[in-house]
Amino acid sequence: MSASDQLDATDSSTERRDIHPTDEQRLPSPHSSQELTKNQKKKMARRQKLLEKMKANRKDERIKRKERRRIRIANGEIKPANIKSMNSAAASNIRVAIDMSFDHLMTDRDVAKLLKQLQRCYAENRRADHALQFYITGVGGKSEKRFKEAVSGYDKWDVHRKSESFLDLFKQEEIVYLTSDSSNVLKDLDPNSVYVIGGLVDHNFHKGICLKLALKYGIKHARLPIKKHINLASRSVLCVNHVFEILLEYVNCKDWAASLEKVVPNRKRIN
Repeated sequence: MSASDQLDATDSSTERRDIHPTDEQRLPSPHSSQELTKNQKKKMARRQKLLEKMKANRKDERIKRKERRRIRIANGEIKPANIKSMNSAAASNIRVAIDMSFDHLMTDRDVAKLLKQLQRCYAENRRADHALQFYITGVGGKSEKRFKEAVSGYDKWDVHRKSESFLDLFKQEEIVYLTSDSSNVLKDLDPNSVYVIGGLVDHNFHKGICLKLALKYGIKHARLPIKKHINLASRSVLCVNHVFEILLEYVNCKDWAASLEKVVPNRKRIN
């Protein structure tokens, strides 16, 4: 699901520097009443040119990738993906929601990382034998804007995409906010509950924020039983897609140890 854009080596560093978030913050908006300097106009023009080039490259690569896959399927080298729907008879009734209310706490680069993690969640759910009921809540802001720009067909995703907060979508007694800081260990998944994952990439800059949110609104919270089955090299904090994939795997095998073993990367473990 990741883009494989190729830029000319000779000018990539200059071009990438021009669209760095700190530069974007310094450049006035094109619609601003503030007059642009000559240098700022050049930077904005280069940035726009780079964005257009990257978009064209992504489109070309998607076409090439689809054609390569079509040929491999026709030659019997690989099997076509067995895509599943949340509405299929085999789909799970377990609900998992990504809370997208943390835009203001992330840099543009971290937002891009989060969107790649969401793409991974979606891809895994579409291929699972028993797809989760996948919600993305609180959609809006720069995450939504970036997603629409970067991901073709995002509006057609088989997800429950909502602009409302999970607090407005679900009953308070149904919500279980998943956070590694909780003292409660998740033992099983209940179809009468909805499990919320914080959509945040923060590099430990905002420790405990999800637990504080749960306590503030008086909702239940829990952590995955990681410590019981795996020794991690650091805090028991996993990225969004890993938490989602563990839940998805558990729904399909009903075994926490096996789910964690399959999903948790070796780089996060103590050998």
